[in-house]
Amino acid sequence: MPGADFAAALALVMMHEGGYQNDPRDRGNWTGGAVGAGVLKGTKYGISAASFPTLDIANLTPQQAGALYEAEFWRRFHIDELPAPASAKVMDMAVNCGGTPAVTALQRALAACGMPVAVDALIGPVTVAAARACDPQTLYRALCDQMAAHYRAVVERHPEEAEYLGAWLRRAAA
Repeated sequence: MPGADFAAALALVMMHEGGYQNDPRDRGNWTGGAVGAGVLKGTKYGISAASFPTLDIANLTPQQAGALYEAEFWRRFHIDELPAPASAKVMDMAVNCGGTPAVTALQRALAACGMPVAVDALIGPVTVAAARACDPQTLYRALCDQMAAHYRAVVERHPEEAEYLGAWLRRAAA
């Protein structure tokens, strides 16, 4: 079974994450994580002011973004221990939604595949073993479904973000 591949995960993330944007209606663009809270610094390559308030977002390079992805998501959340292609999908969701929602989606996807694991938002030995034991394509499809469910739940909690739902659902299905 192929193992985790950071280059493939990075390519998937960069396919979805564009250049600089500074929409004042997007809470992720604010250093305080809410519209009007803190400084409006924007988002670039999926690196947001809300998550990295001290970073010079506007001048971020693709190489710097890749280094942040690897340190802050790939290794920190142990995504590197997952098999491909699940590792790339979890990484994509972690960059877009945060590590905790991404790992929770993975664990729910594993349960949907008949691999019961605790939904504790931690990738440990049990989650890794379950991911490695699951059919890769079945797990990938289940992850897509869990991502879509997460995005719908975000819009339920934050109706002002409904304009992003179509793009998020396309990302989940990719």
